[in-house]
Amino acid sequence: MTPSEDTIRQLNLLLAKTKEAEKGFAAAAEKAVRVDLKNYFQQKSNRRNVFALEISTAIRALGKTENPNHNYLGDIHRFWMDVKTALSFDTDEALLEECERGEKYSLEDYDKVLANQNLSIPVRNVLESQRDKVATTIETMQILDKDDE
Repeated sequence: MTPSEDTIRQLNLLLAKTKEAEKGFAAAAEKAVRVDLKNYFQQKSNRRNVFALEISTAIRALGKTENPNHNYLGDIHRFWMDVKTALSFDTDEALLEECERGEKYSLEDYDKVLANQNLSIPVRNVLESQRDKVATTIETMQILDKDDE
């Protein structure tokens, strides 16, 4: 089955957002005061790098070329502006809250792509695994935020 252009567009948009999340987590790691949060945010940034590689590989496996920079800036603007706002507050609590909000947006993005009935089983498996890790990250951030109180 040949993937539709819409499927490839969705995957490229997810790839672009994943790369932005990687940058956002790296920036949060730099700004965090608590050492455990610095390490946690850096781990999340590294994980998003792996996610991006997996999505790129999935797109290529479908016989297409990944293009995460194809005019998706408007779509990722919401997330990145929220992270920049949190970074300006310079508090661990604000960083956690905005990163959690960004992860909730990511969860919605994964749900939208996974609603596509034309995904191949291998691609669906990769995305479901990533989605589950994002959901776990949200739960962990809520616990870390409570620890910050």
